[in-house]
Amino acid sequence: MESCHMGIEDHKTDTGRMKISSIELTVLDLLRYPHAAGGLNHIATVLSDLGDKIEPGKLAELAAKFERPVVQRAGWLLDRLGYQQCTEDLHVGFMQEAQRPWTELEPAVAKNPHLAPLPVEKNKKWNVIVRHVPEIDE
Repeated sequence: MESCHMGIEDHKTDTGRMKISSIELTVLDLLRYPHAAGGLNHIATVLSDLGDKIEPGKLAELAAKFERPVVQRAGWLLDRLGYQQCTEDLHVGFMQEAQRPWTELEPAVAKNPHLAPLPVEKNKKWNVIVRHVPEIDE
């Protein structure tokens, strides 16, 4: 597999070549569009399978093009899954942000403050409010 521009890779198949998303771009896209990815439990399951293949420098480089809350959620989830080696560069970039406001791990769950469950964790490393810890399908 050869690397291409910003997370798109050129992949050779039996029928020719095709462009595919890199693992690092996939991680960030899953957390940018969690509703399209089947929710946080599904995302956690996918990331638990992909974590060993993530290139930390590449993840941090791509993350610079994403919204800050996406990066915060990715960092928190990868740390939670035991892939802290993937988030060191990501965290350095996050700490360089002028402002690091808190973000919800699952914004849709917290839309109505009267119905949202109480936080089970407020992670100070990533400034992520967790109301439900995702479960991995094994």
